[in-house]
Amino acid sequence: MIINEFNTDSYLDSFDYKFLIVTSPSAFKIGNDMIYPKKYDIIFTYKTPKIEIVNIDAKLYSFKNEFCKKYFLQNFTNYPIIYDFFSLNSKSPEYLYFKTSNSKEIQELIEITFKNDEEFIILNLLNIIFAKLGKEHTTLLSKIESSMLKEHLLGSIIKYIDENSKHITLEEVAKTFGYHPAYFSKFFKKYMKTSFKDMLKEIRLEKAIKYISETNFSIKTISKEVGYDDVNHFYKVFKDKYKCTPKNYKK
Repeated sequence: MIINEFNTDSYLDSFDYKFLIVTSPSAFKIGNDMIYPKKYDIIFTYKTPKIEIVNIDAKLYSFKNEFCKKYFLQNFTNYPIIYDFFSLNSKSPEYLYFKTSNSKEIQELIEITFKNDEEFIILNLLNIIFAKLGKEHTTLLSKIESSMLKEHLLGSIIKYIDENSKHITLEEVAKTFGYHPAYFSKFFKKYMKTSFKDMLKEIRLEKAIKYISETNFSIKTISKEVGYDDVNHFYKVFKDKYKCTPKNYKK
């Protein structure tokens, strides 16, 4: 771990992960987004996304990938956004922007961190701050200005839906990823360009096709396996999509 005041040289070093704590109102362009963080706002970056400096006053904590996996990753299995961030392996840069200037608790933790110079204590304090960000990201994370949400997190959400598609609900997925259901529904549709309901239907029908093509299961059994307890409803959904019945498709 390296700790510096923010400047071009410190930001453009070889470290994979960087954690910026803004120390006074600033303005800069990160990726394609112009950001105006306030004091105590927090920005995570991975693989050094391009920053066009207008004015940045920030404390910069830099970490190698291996260091993050060793000291941070295992602590955040219950906080998907933070865990996913420290699990990144892509070559493309990513970032998360937390608007924490109104969180008194995080401000106090930041001030304590600034006053310490022992690495062990700083790491423990950062772990606490990261956990708070993961726990309260629904109110603290700027979703529009955080690139990772548009790409990596959506992949995790789709994977979760796919693995639990038999009995999954929008409310369950929203809760798992720390969102209010109403917000999650809008967020999902905005970035996936389809509704949760339609996405779930597509996943279930894809699985139904696989069962029909690769097994000798009855249509009633397949219907239940993919999440439709009412076989008549399954027939209707299937025919709307494929313009034939499951039995005819099998032939």
